[in-house]
Amino acid sequence: MALSDAHLRYLFAISNAAAATPDVSSRQIASALGVTKPSVVHILNILMRDGMVVKRHYGKIYLTDRGAFTVNYYRRLLDTTLAAMPEYPFPVSADERRNAALALIAALPDGITGNILVRSLPKRRWKKMSRSQKVNEPETMSTASAYLYKEQAECVQQVHQYLVEHLDSRVTQVELAQRYHISLTSLKGAFKQVYGLPINTYLRRCRVQHAEQLLFTTDLSILEIAQRVGYDSPSRFAAMFKREKGITPRECRRVRTDQLPEEKTIA
Repeated sequence: MALSDAHLRYLFAISNAAAATPDVSSRQIASALGVTKPSVVHILNILMRDGMVVKRHYGKIYLTDRGAFTVNYYRRLLDTTLAAMPEYPFPVSADERRNAALALIAALPDGITGNILVRSLPKRRWKKMSRSQKVNEPETMSTASAYLYKEQAECVQQVHQYLVEHLDSRVTQVELAQRYHISLTSLKGAFKQVYGLPINTYLRRCRVQHAEQLLFTTDLSILEIAQRVGYDSPSRFAAMFKREKGITPRECRRVRTDQLPEEKTIA
C-alpha cells in the first residue's frame, strides 16, 4: 500500500486516541483532525481494505498489528525528518511543519525513507543488524534512481537560492524550469518534497516576511517596499499582504510606530 500523508495523519490520530481510550469512534477522529465524519469513513474504508484498522462492535475502531507497526515505523521516521528539516525563512506553526514533513515522507520512494530510518538508528544497533535486516541499503537502489533524486534535490536548492535572492523579480515557473534544465512537473514535485509547500505559496510567504521586516526596520514608502518584493502595484501588494497577515502594510507599520518608546522632552 502506498500511504499518502492523509493516511498517515489518520493512523496517527487513531493511535493517539487509542492511547487515551481503548474504544475509538469516527467522531473522535473527525474532531481530532478537524474534518467531517464522511471524510473519516472514506479514509477508514481504505485503511480497512489494506489491513491497517478494523471496525468491531458499535463501530469502534482499532489498529491491527500491521497498523500499529506502521504507526511506530512512520512515527520514528517523522521524528527523524523533523529534526533534519531546514528552518523556514518565515514563521510556520508546529502543525504546518509536521504536515510538511508528512508530505515529504509520503512523497519519497521507499528506498530513501528506509535509509533515513535505518541511518537514524544508534551506530551500535546498526552494526549488529545482519545484511538481510538492513532496509534498502544504498547499493540496493539503482544508480539511476539515486542519481536522479540527488540531481533534482540539488536543482531545487539552486532554484530556492535564486528565488530568495531575487524577491524583487517576477519569474514564472516555466522560466525557472528552463533556466535550471528541469521539467516543470519535476520542478513542482521536487520543490514541494524538499520545502513542504508549492513554489508560489513558499515565494509569497518569503515576500511577505521580507516586506514585514522592511516595514519594521526602514522608513521606505509602501510603494518602494512593494517594488522590493516584486510588486509594481501597491494595491496588489497590500491585498497580498493582508491575505497573509490579516492586516494591511500601513496597519503593520502603525503597530511598529505604536511600539516605539516615546521621546523624552528635555526641559
